[in-house]
Amino acid sequence: MKLGSLMTAICVLAAANAVSAAPFAYVANSGTKNVSVIDTADNTVKATIALPDTQPSVHPYAYGVAVGASGQYVYVGLQDTNEVTVIDAATNAVVRRIGLGTDVPSGLAVNDAETRLYVTSYLSNTLIVIDISNGASEVGRVAIDDTTVSNPGGVVLSAAGDKAYVANTSTSKVAVVTLDEANNVYTRSSVIALDGTQPLGLVLSPDGTMLYASSLTGDVRGIKLADNSITNLKTDNGNVALAVKPDGSRVYAPSNSVDKLFAIDSSATPNTVLGAPYPVSVLGGPYGISITPDGSKLYMTMNTSTAGETVSVFDTASNSVTGTIALPAGAKPTSFGNFIGPVFPYTITATNDANCVISPAGAVQVNAKGRHFTSTALSGNCEVKVDGVSQGFPAAYDFTSVTGNHTIDSSNVAGTYYTVTGDWISNVGAYVVSTTAGINNVSKSAKFLAGSTVTLKASPNYSVKSGTWGGDCAGQGGTCTLTMDADKSFGTSVQFVLGGTGPFYNVTKSSYHSMWSEVPPGASNNDYIKITTDISSVITNGTPGMMVRMGNQWLQSDITIKGTYTPMTLTITDVGVTVETTDSIVL
Repeated sequence: MKLGSLMTAICVLAAANAVSAAPFAYVANSGTKNVSVIDTADNTVKATIALPDTQPSVHPYAYGVAVGASGQYVYVGLQDTNEVTVIDAATNAVVRRIGLGTDVPSGLAVNDAETRLYVTSYLSNTLIVIDISNGASEVGRVAIDDTTVSNPGGVVLSAAGDKAYVANTSTSKVAVVTLDEANNVYTRSSVIALDGTQPLGLVLSPDGTMLYASSLTGDVRGIKLADNSITNLKTDNGNVALAVKPDGSRVYAPSNSVDKLFAIDSSATPNTVLGAPYPVSVLGGPYGISITPDGSKLYMTMNTSTAGETVSVFDTASNSVTGTIALPAGAKPTSFGNFIGPVFPYTITATNDANCVISPAGAVQVNAKGRHFTSTALSGNCEVKVDGVSQGFPAAYDFTSVTGNHTIDSSNVAGTYYTVTGDWISNVGAYVVSTTAGINNVSKSAKFLAGSTVTLKASPNYSVKSGTWGGDCAGQGGTCTLTMDADKSFGTSVQFVLGGTGPFYNVTKSSYHSMWSEVPPGASNNDYIKITTDISSVITNGTPGMMVRMGNQWLQSDITIKGTYTPMTLTITDVGVTVETTDSIVL
């Protein structure tokens, strides 16, 4: 189990939510502007979460849905407020609103580490990449078609996290986007044409070899990603979304035109559509579809049901509808995307006393990904203990890589304590850590006992460069030492010697550098180094010994490189550093 504190404190005063080990389905209702939380163990609605309201719009209100791998957060795209709303699944409360400006969100996807949110913008023809590791900031934007408007819909990520596939509905294409999250470099690498199908929803086979695209005009497409060969799979019109069984044996495609569910034998070569489609409702208009982690049940949102909007439950063993879940009148459920969360096999029991608030509290069910907790003092000093062991006085705490049950408690401790508050900037996971414990990966504030000594340094495998500390740490070297005789503060740009941010990335050593002069000392012969940003400000006149290769010609001199070169590859050789590029270089 890897543990560490997380995020600046936020005071969330919420009652513990009744939990279940079974996964929950989060159904976004466009008509009633809320989310229905369904316990798949008994098919009952356990909660209704109100979404931010605004004036009526021509767009559907709540549309795309994505659940993170940990099940901690649920992301809902709101098309009339141009935002993604973030729901804390433990408290069923909206905890963040990610504004998108003029972009209208369509499909959503979250990477496995839950550090990047991918949003297709229905009108701007782009895939937007948002860093959600600490706050929410746009770090990438990719045009996914060459036309003015392609109306991008669904987006799915490869298991390795190195590719995103985006459905271009209007142009009947799927864009393939290469993802380099470490360097925040996102590039459309290819486009797959699907001849008039108007795809909207996408799913990947569990082994990652097949991509399936829905069809608003009929016939699902199966794409073999090894060679982009395409199989036409006969379905009917109005197929909005798809679902695949976790074992890869079936792909399901509901048609809201004929109110039936098509099943595709995805284990066969070639894939085939199985027999007659299964009836799923009468005038129900199946829209979104998602499957439970064990593959036993499909949940389909019925968007146009004349008997009041519902969710149909389809049993994959008996191939029949076994349940109908009523939603509020006028709900008009959509839930486009993966709207069912994971299974929660473990429990973290969180307790506190009268002076300390821990959130969420009570028996909180989690999976291996863990859970984020906040600790807030109503008065005094709140010490956090995990499994009975003190973790100091952090504002928040994070469980990760969970393999069993745990406890966390926050209780008041007498004495005089002072607060250390800091700040740093890093987009590659590096952070400042304190000894005694308290400040950690994303907890930038903690209390420490008066008279004690606190040491601050960069997280493992990184180091803070001398001279970059600020505040009460100003003038200190790579490590900052504070004596707690008052409240203290620090700041640092956290320029890392062995990793971090910067235009120079040594792939072999997995190290980032902000200046070229840092690269050769830490490199070895034949290391590969990439430059992915404008380097005109960091490589200037006076770089002796650099050899620049132009075709078959080599030049060696003090040089100036201007412009942006992406990517460039440098190789450390016996004669020095060589720069290989096909781009023009101005000398």
